[in-house]
Amino acid sequence: MCIFFGCDFMENVQITAQRIKELCDKHNVSINKMLQECNAGTRTYHNILSGSIPSADKILKIAEFFGVSTDYLLGKTDIPVFATPEQTDNFTEESADLTPEERDKIIEYMKFLKSQREEKGETK
Repeated sequence: MCIFFGCDFMENVQITAQRIKELCDKHNVSINKMLQECNAGTRTYHNILSGSIPSADKILKIAEFFGVSTDYLLGKTDIPVFATPEQTDNFTEESADLTPEERDKIIEYMKFLKSQREEKGETK
């Protein structure tokens, strides 16, 4: 059995195809238009649906087009965009003198905000 990033290869290919379709829908762009903008062949998406992962260069171009990470497109993470080093540094700096309990409250508040956004059907 072929293993790809810790789970079944075909499952990851399906995740990649699904995420590309969802991102196209979210950004109101057709798959063919996106592939054209990324200088990828029009059969690229069909090939993914048939079980073929495109080249790293094509995955990178598609990820950059949508502003998501390649790990997200490939199903390695469910987080579309990672925090920038500056964002991480700012959070670390601001939270440096907080108690563990205060940090836990911040995490709970972030979860609350996310749940409120999801209840409203809003996206980031």
